[in-house]
Amino acid sequence: DGKYVASYPQGLVQAIIKQGSGLIHDFTLGSRHVSELFLISGMIQNIPRGSLLLADDLYNSYAIFSLVRKNNFDIIVPGKRIRNYTIVEKIADGDEIVKLKLGQLPKWLPMDEILPKELTLRRLSFLSPDGEKILVLYTTILNDKIPKCDIILKYFTRWDIEITIRE
Repeated sequence: DGKYVASYPQGLVQAIIKQGSGLIHDFTLGSRHVSELFLISGMIQNIPRGSLLLADDLYNSYAIFSLVRKNNFDIIVPGKRIRNYTIVEKIADGDEIVKLKLGQLPKWLPMDEILPKELTLRRLSFLSPDGEKILVLYTTILNDKIPKCDIILKYFTRWDIEITIRE
């Protein structure tokens, strides 16, 4: 009909930022129609062994936990979604070792990726800073010598990264 509608190109930048320095460790670009989880799955192999990834609830994924373990680093994510798990060990109040079972494979996962049938994670539950609700974190850090409060405090430093991104 002769009408031309101009629009801006849109894309998705997925980046891993080093806490403390704010430097970009790795990044990838995709269209706005690509899953962030697909983009991060390609970057996971570039994260150094022994690292700690602090991520949001989107990354609370069986497949992501599996890829993190396979590449020998750790992750902490919030547990906003209801997740089926079996308690293996109670470390302390609100600090448990749990097992998850493999469910349906996500569409973004490369077809040649084989995931374990079960995963062992640590599940931490605690009162929110405002005292109004119970929050949950999942982590691959299983060392019970690391106190629950240290893991929670480390996760909350993630907000510093969010502020840096906005700046």
